[in-house]
Amino acid sequence: QQEAEFWEGEEGRNLLGDTFSIRNVSTYLRKCPALGAPDPDGWRGREHVLPLFLNDDTDAQERIIKHLILPYAIGDFHPSYLHEHAGGRLSAFHKKDPLDGKIRPINNSSRWRRTAAHLMNASVKKEAAVYFTEQIPNFIQTAGSVDGASVCAKLVSMIHDLPVDAEDPTIICQIDF
Repeated sequence: QQEAEFWEGEEGRNLLGDTFSIRNVSTYLRKCPALGAPDPDGWRGREHVLPLFLNDDTDAQERIIKHLILPYAIGDFHPSYLHEHAGGRLSAFHKKDPLDGKIRPINNSSRWRRTAAHLMNASVKKEAAVYFTEQIPNFIQTAGSVDGASVCAKLVSMIHDLPVDAEDPTIICQIDF
């Protein structure tokens, strides 16, 4: 109940309007990874969705954001349709099944989920970085580096090899936004 009230209030509406603007959505769709197997023509989910944001039809774009992307951000799904949103809806675009080569529908809804997740994370990225780097003295960030995963693995290996103090154990916490 409190969550719904927040999103309906001025602060929630402003946050959603800034975070999920047409500009932000179209920028993300232009830059996001293609993901998923292509259809028989070689198109991936992004190529099917991006053209919807490359024109001046702001009315249609606002409806897409409101009805297809925002529900993933605020959890506003009718209970009888939750299984469709969690599992995804199949679209009319088709691709070859890698196992048997037959044509099957594409599950494009993950694009909407990923768009919502990316935009929400992008909206808190700076504040989260400031919090972790300024409030936690031993915070080490490997994101954005050329090979953050390898740097992180080396740090974990190095810390693992240090002597263990039962009174003051070393704790490693990986945060993946």
